[in-house]
Amino acid sequence: MAAGHPELPMRHRQRRLKVGITILFVIYVVVAVAGDRLAPRREFLPFFSWSLFSNIPNRRSTFELYIHRVNHEVYDEPKNFYELPEHFHAARRRVSTISKSVKAVGRALAFGDHAADRLRAVLEDQLLAERLSIDYEITRVVFRPLDRLHTGELIRRETVGRFVAERPVREASQ
Repeated sequence: MAAGHPELPMRHRQRRLKVGITILFVIYVVVAVAGDRLAPRREFLPFFSWSLFSNIPNRRSTFELYIHRVNHEVYDEPKNFYELPEHFHAARRRVSTISKSVKAVGRALAFGDHAADRLRAVLEDQLLAERLSIDYEITRVVFRPLDRLHTGELIRRETVGRFVAERPVREASQ
């Protein structure tokens, strides 16, 4: 025992520890609630908001390619590109470059970007590598991921642009 600093009784040290833990817990709760209401990102590190993961978006939207006609085969209802593996090798292999090109064209069309024609030409070069003529549309689809996975249901389907792409016959014969 050091002179002038008598050792605190065990019971007093435990009481101080309990009070300290209680104060820290109260401060933690206050900061978490304040962060939920005041912080733009809804958290103050190392404190978190109680509802940090409670707001999970239930909808998703993306752009997709729907085909109305391939060469002389016309469809009553437009078909999603990936539903036509018999016509497109990229659909059979589920090549992601088509999907990326469709999204780029869709965004450009939806927002009036001047690069839309150039992006569309790239997409058509990819599509026409296998077919002479294609009537297609770029569509924005809105869906709930689980509903679409289980039933294929879409909330909304909006055509952003419809086009016909044809390869000259002399290129097709090569």
